[in-house]
Amino acid sequence: MVDGELKRGYFNFTYKPLRNEKGEIYGILNMALDVSEMVESKLLLKESESHFRQMADLMPEKVVNTDPHGDIIYFNQNWLSYTGLSSDQLKEDGWAQFIHPDERNEFEQSWRKSLDTGNDFEMELRILDRFAKYKWHLSRAEAVRDDKGTIKMWIGNNTEIQKLKEEEKRKEDFLKMVSHELKTPVTSIKGYVQLLLSLIKEGSSPDISKLPVRPSLERIDHQIQRLTRLIAEMLDISRIEENKLKLQKSNFNINTLVDETVQDIRYTSTNHLIRVQHESKCTINADRDRIGQVLINIITNAIKYSPEKKEIEVVVTMETEDTVSVVVRDEGIGIDPQKHRSIFKRFFRAGGKSEETYSGFGIGLFLAKEIIQRHGGSIEVNSELGMGAEFKFTLAAINDKSIES
Repeated sequence: MVDGELKRGYFNFTYKPLRNEKGEIYGILNMALDVSEMVESKLLLKESESHFRQMADLMPEKVVNTDPHGDIIYFNQNWLSYTGLSSDQLKEDGWAQFIHPDERNEFEQSWRKSLDTGNDFEMELRILDRFAKYKWHLSRAEAVRDDKGTIKMWIGNNTEIQKLKEEEKRKEDFLKMVSHELKTPVTSIKGYVQLLLSLIKEGSSPDISKLPVRPSLERIDHQIQRLTRLIAEMLDISRIEENKLKLQKSNFNINTLVDETVQDIRYTSTNHLIRVQHESKCTINADRDRIGQVLINIITNAIKYSPEKKEIEVVVTMETEDTVSVVVRDEGIGIDPQKHRSIFKRFFRAGGKSEETYSGFGIGLFLAKEIIQRHGGSIEVNSELGMGAEFKFTLAAINDKSIES
């Protein structure tokens, strides 16, 4: 009872015998020391530690707690799930064994330096998971100090950055492709211009009819078209990322657009036979230029990946009473079914190890997917490696009229 109020208290009791001059016990001294404040502090500390561990177990990062010398005190649940080991196993062996050999020495040196100096630790490294795969992490550790500045412990966390690293790699590869793809048409244009200039020497009056002016200009025009398309694709990527890709919708006949697009492609791709089959006639409400862009991307892709087989088939057909589909089939190299999901991702190219053989940024199908989806439609691929490919996009139809045989 304290000030008339019942309160819980904690005491240390000491019992000491009282002896007379003959050494005989004549009583017991009972002393009680109030240690309530100290016990409550310990309970509060224990509760705080429990809350910390519960919070750490819920974090997606891999949290580790060490003493001032770097000896492990605690691993959170994410560490255990990632490695497939128990806390005791991790404490016994340490987590450095899971670091990729290429980064292990640097990690050990940097971590030792932080322990010696008290400075924060930060490093990107790969950590082995329970499936024997290394994944990139951002590893950080910071010292926890008392009021006097003495280090009491270290708290570290490892945040998985594998996807960021993969994106960095894709962007790096993309920049290399951009440099190569833009350089090729510019070099070609420069070559033809220099050829014509060398044939038309200063002060001379050559017979223009005998010079290869027309084929040279045609090649220059072709390369300019290619350069323009590459730049347009880069701008479209930027618009999509900033959500600024605008659609100018109108009603138009999809069959007419297919015919016109194929005719334009035939002028620049004379080595391939493009057959068009109209199983249905249909009007749609869409952005005519953007749907034309989708057609160009898919058909030119079919041509690019069919270097040996020269026939391409384009079919317009009613998928249902309310939807129309355009199907593009080729007999080219085909696509591994495992890559079907990836084929519509940015910067992905289906050529695999031989992808350097096929030009392009790897964004044509990505743009096609984005444009079709923004129209409320769908796009899909059906292909086997070495068996050609079939791409089909489907849009809402306004009306249709089946062609009579």
